Amino acid sequence: PTPTPTPTPSQTPAPGKPVVSVVLVGNGPKTTATVTAATVGGPTTTVTLAVTPLAAGETVTSARPTTYAVSLATCGPRTYTATATGPGGQSTTSTTYGQCPPPGRPEPTYAESYVRNPDGTSTVRVRWFPPDSVQGETVADYVVSYYDVFGNVVGRHVTTQTTDAFDALPGCPAGADASHVQWTVVARNSSGAGPPSDPDEDNRCRGL
Repeated sequence: PTPTPTPTPSQTPAPGKPVVSVVLVGNGPKTTATVTAATVGGPTTTVTLAVTPLAAGETVTSARPTTYAVSLATCGPRTYTATATGPGGQSTTSTTYGQCPPPGRPEPTYAESYVRNPDGTSTVRVRWFPPDSVQGETVADYVVSYYDVFGNVVGRHVTTQTTDAFDALPGCPAGADASHVQWTVVARNSSGAGPPSDPDEDNRCRGL
């Protein structure tokens, strides 16, 4: 019998593993993925990019031969897989990117009402606006911190609403004419806490 010829292995090496870099663009969940072929290995004919998972309406389009515009509806983690193809075969690189950033700063905050109680304490009800959405994150809850007239924390509440009340705030010191109550709000999501709101205060203690 005639022996089956052994295939001659290709003398051209496969392309080097491509490099994937992903950057966020603007205030929406858009990204730009740049794919470059490695400088070692065989020649590269094409470089492609696949992003998973992709929801309905999300797209990956080629802006240039190795640059891709990725439009996503959320900032959740995605896997970016680049494949370099050349005469010697293929090489693939995968990277995961897309953790949502913490929320932004809630603002402005203000006092809806402020009441001095007969027992010398004060009740303050405050309100704020959610932070502007950045990269599509959602706010899980808010941490509201209250301070006495000396800057000491006297209460801390966690709420999912954009309003809160604190009814044990120490009242104005006797004879004080410039006392104030103060509070800050921090928004949190699955990635952590954002920056606190600018300290807001209410001077209705003044002159009491």
